[in-house]
Amino acid sequence: TSSSICRLDLQGYDTSRRRHRYDIRQCMELSRSSIGIQCRILAIEVEKPKCILQLIYSMLNLRTLHVSYENDKRSNQYDLVKVLQHYLPSTWSITRFCYGHIIIQS
Repeated sequence: TSSSICRLDLQGYDTSRRRHRYDIRQCMELSRSSIGIQCRILAIEVEKPKCILQLIYSMLNLRTLHVSYENDKRSNQYDLVKVLQHYLPSTWSITRFCYGHIIIQS
């Protein structure tokens, strides 16, 4: 039998009580870890949009990604959802839950 991690929630605060945001290196390390390889549902806050793509393309069992991104605001010069739709396979659906929180599912 194979085991898998159904849901992994990595949203939280650091020791200085600031929200922890994962950078591209940390996302890469997560995706290569045994937990990341098994994970099907992930909740995470990232620093940059390319972190989102890194997670989706490298976490092969990932089916749902709840991602928070601080710079996803109404005043932003580009629409993050449109950018993600451009780079992700059509099998992934993208929903903006609210500005700053996007849900991506396959």
